[in-house]
Amino acid sequence: MNWTKVYAGCVAVGLMVAGAGPAAAQNPPAGQPPAQSPDSTMPFGGPGGGGRGRMFPRGQFGQQRMQQLRSQIEERFAQRVQAELSLTDQQMDRLRAAERTSRDRRQALNDHEQDLRRAVGEQLKPGVAANADSLNKLLDAIAQNHVARAQEEQQEMRDLSQFLNPVQRARLLIMRQRLMQNVQAIREGRWRPPAGRPGLGGPPE
Repeated sequence: MNWTKVYAGCVAVGLMVAGAGPAAAQNPPAGQPPAQSPDSTMPFGGPGGGGRGRMFPRGQFGQQRMQQLRSQIEERFAQRVQAELSLTDQQMDRLRAAERTSRDRRQALNDHEQDLRRAVGEQLKPGVAANADSLNKLLDAIAQNHVARAQEEQQEMRDLSQFLNPVQRARLLIMRQRLMQNVQAIREGRWRPPAGRPGLGGPPE
């Protein structure tokens, strides 16, 4: 396994997690609130799989290369999940299907929130008189979207409960959390591979 490629892929995943590069996150357009990062659970397909605003290299080759690197990491994480949770191939197939379905629902919610926040930003542009009624409706819609995202997480747990026991679901959540923490550390320049285990979340050698 070429861990230089894996590291580059981790960076790509980290950028996808944020929906934009670090500079964009730190310096949003004037009058526009920072976009909220996608949810912290990371399926094998990655959050924001089809989202907008991703910082991929331009050009077909760059996009293909990032997709290959991303796929390597996703597959590596899936192998780790199957090994640590002692899942059968059939369970893994069901898990992948559930992840895809949940990812699509989350992406729709993320896209909707981006649209809402963009509309808020338009209302807050310098020199533009904000419409209080419109802002109230937009803010209410953002709050409702947060509720919908929480409900999506509940739905995902219900879907997983059909073929994973409570211990397996809990361990999966912990593995996802560790993966996301490592991705965030990479984005912030804090990540260092554990000795002898250089992959995200400590994938097998």
